[in-house]
Amino acid sequence: MENILLLLGQVILGGYFFLMGINHITRSESLIGYADSKGVPSPKLGNYIASALLILGGLGIIAGLYMTVSASLIILFLVAVNFMIHNFWNAKSEDEKSSDMQHFLKNTALIGALLIVIARSIMG
Repeated sequence: MENILLLLGQVILGGYFFLMGINHITRSESLIGYADSKGVPSPKLGNYIASALLILGGLGIIAGLYMTVSASLIILFLVAVNFMIHNFWNAKSEDEKSSDMQHFLKNTALIGALLIVIARSIMG
């Protein structure tokens, strides 16, 4: 039963990030524009890097391969996004602050889940 739950968790968690990576490709123009509006340096390059981190990390988690590396790639993305995009402390309106804070906290919780993935991988 534990193996089934772990596999299901890997598919759900990895699939989420894989689909986010695909989304960064299919909606690149919009996401690059948004990143630019937030003052991200080289937003086009940043979007390519984000897509690669999410797709590679997501596939690795789904497949159960290189779990520490895969989860670390996604953590790198989430930390960068939290401080460059969802920096709610710099919001210009209450709505923007609320939205960015929700995304910041969600991403922080996902980092926690990925740290559990890394710990499980290290512990065997």
